[in-house]
Amino acid sequence: MSRILQVEDDQDFSTITHMNLVHAGHQVDDAFTCAQAEALLAKNRYDLILLDMMLPDRSGDELCRTIRRDCDCPIIFMSCLEDSDTIVNALRS
Repeated sequence: MSRILQVEDDQDFSTITHMNLVHAGHQVDDAFTCAQAEALLAKNRYDLILLDMMLPDRSGDELCRTIRRDCDCPIIFMSCLEDSDTIVNALRS
């Protein structure tokens, strides 16, 4: 069983993703802001982080840089953005 942190501010999308991941046998923690994600990361270790690009308190790529200081687990960006510059910059985080 993998432990996954999902950082997504869209409640409906978060709920659907959470339910599917749990059904597939994963343990999932949800954060709706960068601050909530950082609090969970301070207490837990994760096998995977699903990270939205647009969050209410900071951008996902800013949070990614913060996460990378202490954690090397895989991060998958989830976004509806089509701007290639934003995507490339996030992947460089």
